[in-house]
Amino acid sequence: MQLTKHAAIVLSCIAVGLNAQTPITPGAVSAAEASNNPNVRVLSLDEAVRLALEHSFDIKIQQLNPQIARFRLQSSYGVYDPRLNIVASHRDFTQEGQIVGGVTNATTHQRVDGFGIGIASFPKTDRTDPNFVAGLLPTGMRYELFANANHRTGSVAKGPIDQYDGDVGFNLRQPLLRDMWIDDARATIALRKKDVTISEFDLQQVMMDKVLAARQTYFDLVAANDNVKVYEKALELANQAVADTKKRVQVGTVLPLTETSAESAAATSRADLLAAKRQRDLQENILKSMITDNYEKWHTLSIAPSERLLAVPQAYNLEASWLDGLTLRPDFNRLRAEVEQQGIQVKLAKNQRFPWLDLTFSAGRSAVASTFTGATDDVGSGRDPFWAGGLIFSIPFTFTQERNNVNAARTRMQQMEMQLQRAHQTVIISIDDAMKQAQSAYERVAATREARSFAEQALDAALKRFEQNKITSYEVLQVQRDLTAARGQEIRTLADYNKALSNLYLNEGTILRRSGLELKVK
Repeated sequence: MQLTKHAAIVLSCIAVGLNAQTPITPGAVSAAEASNNPNVRVLSLDEAVRLALEHSFDIKIQQLNPQIARFRLQSSYGVYDPRLNIVASHRDFTQEGQIVGGVTNATTHQRVDGFGIGIASFPKTDRTDPNFVAGLLPTGMRYELFANANHRTGSVAKGPIDQYDGDVGFNLRQPLLRDMWIDDARATIALRKKDVTISEFDLQQVMMDKVLAARQTYFDLVAANDNVKVYEKALELANQAVADTKKRVQVGTVLPLTETSAESAAATSRADLLAAKRQRDLQENILKSMITDNYEKWHTLSIAPSERLLAVPQAYNLEASWLDGLTLRPDFNRLRAEVEQQGIQVKLAKNQRFPWLDLTFSAGRSAVASTFTGATDDVGSGRDPFWAGGLIFSIPFTFTQERNNVNAARTRMQQMEMQLQRAHQTVIISIDDAMKQAQSAYERVAATREARSFAEQALDAALKRFEQNKITSYEVLQVQRDLTAARGQEIRTLADYNKALSNLYLNEGTILRRSGLELKVK
């Protein structure tokens, strides 16, 4: 399923079916039953999970973060974008005559119309020279390509001047130490790549939390529905006891007080049934709040879970679960990515501890002529070439800033590695606890099932004794209340077992896969 119209994160069904992974099976409500009642919405666990993911406001908000992170990553590559810079200028200046060697030079007056074009990065705003700050390459090399043309007119000591001059060429500067294997631009790109990964882990975590909440709420609703049936049966038995007691009072086999006790027990059963229905309605609304972002369309519908609670035994492998948790859990992977981010900061800080040693090279052609065409011909013929090369070495006296930046980055790295170790231990402990909780819940299911069976046998025996007038209806109702409590406890432990398994899947990081879903990043 695609989460939004423009989403880059897609959930899709995978081959492994949900019922192969979870101890509940379909069969509680049929589609035919739902079709006969337009106000009943039959809902499977698969569909509940899917709807929860599709309509969750939290996911809709969170899934935009990977897109934002990708836009920021793409923007960081803009540091390598060259710019076409064009400058047109006019200068008008006068220089008074000077006495040189006892001879007075005439006053000069020049007007210079200049035009320049450069391919580089960002222009300087404090001058109109087109030789701008050089552009940047992923190797750390800075460059500029330039072309200048000037038309000079005016008067100088030797007479009037009217000439064209200019030059074309390029400048290169390649770092050999500092900024050689990493610089601010490359570090920013690497950090933002990790930001994309972290945002995807955050989205995955929100989705897993939503799947867990949807599954557990679905189990609670199934349990609440089953409880309503239990209390309906209890009320039916209580009403039957009242009817039987009235007949016995009429024939005089029991005292009228017994009838009052039976009616009291029936009233209590009605109150219990009303409470059970209220709890069912509450769980239904909680599930509705998860599976829709438009409650008005659902508030008149009753949700009928199509699956029932079962306790299917599971095969546990603690070591395999630990491996899944340390590999798949997004919260742990997020922390690991943050450690890798800090590693980039350490690498950058260590590189900045080196002095500057840059290789420079420039070359081009210049021209001077009385006409513009003559100047361009000079450039084309290469009559006045120039080139230059060299090394630039610069070193701070103390490296105070650089050394302390490295120490701070390394110390932060140690801190984050310890946090990762702590998270590692937290993951394996949480999986161990969740697995023991699931195992214990399964054992409690067996115990409550046995208790319910004994309670049923006790009720059968009590009914036989009641028919033989050996016990009162009040005593029968006491036994019946014990059976109702035993049935309710069994339902609760069945729900707890299913919820415990879901919690284990969350701690393992496998809850999406076990719910028949796969997260794909495009």
